[in-house]
Amino acid sequence: MQYIQSNLKQREGEVQQLMWELNRREQERTILNSEISNLLAKVENLESKTAENDRLQLQLNELQQQYDTLCQLYGEKVEETEELRLDLLDVKEMYKSQIDELLNQSKNC
Repeated sequence: MQYIQSNLKQREGEVQQLMWELNRREQERTILNSEISNLLAKVENLESKTAENDRLQLQLNELQQQYDTLCQLYGEKVEETEELRLDLLDVKEMYKSQIDELLNQSKNC
């Protein structure tokens, strides 16, 4: 009979040990589930930031193309303006020379 009682106490000890182990494992599982949830939230956040980054990169590329086009157009306009300024100087010189010529002709007459 003592053998059975001894065996029973041993089994009860094993059951308690297994129950303690089960509780510990459940706590670990809860912690790991929480960590998984946190990591999934971080992944979603990073995915949205990546999508936003991709969108901003496309927008930057479009703006860069517009900027390059505007710089080219500006350069062309500056060049055109310089040519017109030089043409205006030429016209002024011709006008002055014609006036000088007319004054010389009127003096000679």
